Amino acid sequence: MKFPCHSQMGRGAEVTSSRAMARGKRQKTDDGEEETLVVFQEGMVRCVVAAKGAKQPGSVPGFCNVNMRVNRDVSVCAVAAAAMERTEREPSLPPMKCIDAFTSSGILGLRWAVESTKVSECNLEVTLNDLAEECCSMAMHNAVGNSQPGDISKPPQVDPSKVTPCRDFSSLNKMVPKARNFYHANVHVTRKPAGSALHDEPYDFIHLDPFGSAAPHLDAAMSRAPHLSVVSITATDTAALWGIYPAVARRRYGAVTAVETTDADGLSVGVASRRPPWFRELGVRVLLGAIARAAARHDRGIAPLCSLVSDHFVQVTVRVSRGAAAADRSSSDEAIGRFWHCEVCDVAACGGLERPCAHAHSLGPGWLGPLGEMGFLRRMQLAAKWSIDYAKIMKGFVTEPKSAYRDAIEGVSGKTLKLIDRLIAEVDGPPLYRVVSRYSAPGMDPPPMDDVLEALVQGGWRGTRTHLDASGIRTDATPEEIRRIVGEVAARRAGERSRGQPRGVNE
Repeated sequence: MKFPCHSQMGRGAEVTSSRAMARGKRQKTDDGEEETLVVFQEGMVRCVVAAKGAKQPGSVPGFCNVNMRVNRDVSVCAVAAAAMERTEREPSLPPMKCIDAFTSSGILGLRWAVESTKVSECNLEVTLNDLAEECCSMAMHNAVGNSQPGDISKPPQVDPSKVTPCRDFSSLNKMVPKARNFYHANVHVTRKPAGSALHDEPYDFIHLDPFGSAAPHLDAAMSRAPHLSVVSITATDTAALWGIYPAVARRRYGAVTAVETTDADGLSVGVASRRPPWFRELGVRVLLGAIARAAARHDRGIAPLCSLVSDHFVQVTVRVSRGAAAADRSSSDEAIGRFWHCEVCDVAACGGLERPCAHAHSLGPGWLGPLGEMGFLRRMQLAAKWSIDYAKIMKGFVTEPKSAYRDAIEGVSGKTLKLIDRLIAEVDGPPLYRVVSRYSAPGMDPPPMDDVLEALVQGGWRGTRTHLDASGIRTDATPEEIRRIVGEVAARRAGERSRGQPRGVNE
């Protein structure tokens, strides 16, 4: 099946489309009519996506959230890392099957087919699934425009001219067949409910990114996950996971994420100030605990490979192992348990059944073990570096010197690479990070984080920064020691500033 060829968009038109998406507004054509579709470039693919026409992105079929770029970059690296790991384990295995169960426009799955395939040097079979007909039409159209050859040693046969600036869904639907199953190169497009698509056949890599909570889809993902498969889950209901609405977290994940207060009628009132300072890590561990319990119901165990938190989402990637023994290990009291937080004594304890102090509140249950695996994160780091280098090579295959497509090719962003570096640095750190700003004396600015970490290490304590909070550190030092060290560092910095000032300033 071939689509009619169209002239390539100019640089100005493409930039305008990207900016329109970033602003969350629809753009108008030269004749004044409003467009519902725009052309969007990300990484090494160029796709038709829906312009944001509503306040809720989930209500617009095929909408591509520009704020989720880091999430997609990390997923591209995770697929490449899983493919590398699978090839090292057994080189003669067939192509790795991957599925994006909520594909929307298909941009993430196509990045797997183009970027992850090249970076890992492994053959992938990518399934793009969505229930909305508009999304399937977009995914089919974009799959043809970003076709991938079978020979991974050659550059991808990307033809951006086939990714056309369609005005609306009606014009797009005229270009694609109304079919539930579509094959092109190494891309397969299906139109099914996510649970049905996951049960059709086993997949080596499963990606779930529903709009909102991932809780309703955990059983579907775990029930058919093969042995040593990788499952990536993104949850955007951060208000529940981070303790703003603890009643919602209790309903969806069976966990307590904040100390609840009630009104006169006994109804729960979400109070963000009653959540612990390490609420972001608590949300990650609650999600992992829910995944582990869902896996155990189907005689499967999990091992976290990568855990990521941003302002908009929580993303976790786990390896699934089949068998009752694996299920028992990842659902035992040593793997899933309670967390303790005291607002008076500043106690932060991970696991245990006994209350560490009289005022401590019980939170969770959630995952007690590590949030990542060093070997897998190292492979993701290598994939990110290769993606950046490969994008530079790909620009040489675009012969037109003024091509906007060539200028837009970038692979994984440098921001994502720095984030993976931070994940590697903190993966072996102590659980439940501390917020340094809470240990500063009243009226005194928090000292530089690097100075605090250096003082902790010199004092014989462990210390590393965390991506979960800009002022957070992972350390095994006691709250009293942290407060003392922060005070000493702040006083030393204040003395250095005063000595550097002219005479008479502090007299």
